[in-house]
Amino acid sequence: MTNRNNQFVVSAEEAVFWMDAHGRWCNAHGRIGHKRTVDYLNRCIGHDAGGWFVRQRRGHLHEKVYFRCPHTALFAIDLEVGDRIVLVLNTRRRIALKPRCLEITEDSLFQREGPVRIKFTARAAAKLMPLIEESRNQWLIRVGGRRYRIAQTDTAGARQDRKTRPDIPEETTGQ
Repeated sequence: MTNRNNQFVVSAEEAVFWMDAHGRWCNAHGRIGHKRTVDYLNRCIGHDAGGWFVRQRRGHLHEKVYFRCPHTALFAIDLEVGDRIVLVLNTRRRIALKPRCLEITEDSLFQREGPVRIKFTARAAAKLMPLIEESRNQWLIRVGGRRYRIAQTDTAGARQDRKTRPDIPEETTGQ
């Protein structure tokens, strides 16, 4: 724990809570089940060079608590499907689906958003299933009359599909 210039920082190793691979908050007693607490923690999520953290202001004091999480702390928990597809995140932010930024890692669907990845919950991924198809051992998503290849990545997030499937273009048009 450090206290500098009215900022109180707790390292991930010292934090008493963490997020599991499914976006659930946990502590030494198990899953945190209180909805208001979970909603508050989700709204306070941030990311910087040090990793994922929750932050809050209490008077003149800024608290920043880093926490552990396996892949990411951002989760698409729902979708709004209309003229556009909008991801509803656990932080309550809404962002557009970016088909070119989708990737599959360890059977989970992610969207890259700048330097971070957003993981789709099972519920959100199920809502996308009518738009996803398989062609020649490659996953594609159809959005706005176009088909986009969904990248396959290894656990570190490195793309694998360009080496293994160069015959499928990044974006295809047609039926």
